[in-house]
Amino acid sequence: MGLKASDFDTIPLCERHHTGKEGIHTCGSRVWQMRFGTEIELLEKTRELLDADSRETKIGHLPKK
Repeated sequence: MGLKASDFDTIPLCERHHTGKEGIHTCGSRVWQMRFGTEIELLEKTRELLDADSRETKIGHLPKK
């Protein structure tokens, strides 16, 4: 039995990108990763965005939307 991934290493997907027309379960992992990037690339980008958002909030600025 495999180990559960850490919640910090998990990126939730909206329905469209999980099971929808463009979903990883619809088009398959290889095609999905060619379109959107690997899980590692997406995780790194997510961490960068969250870190930047966190730094702006700590300085007293609201994140730009």
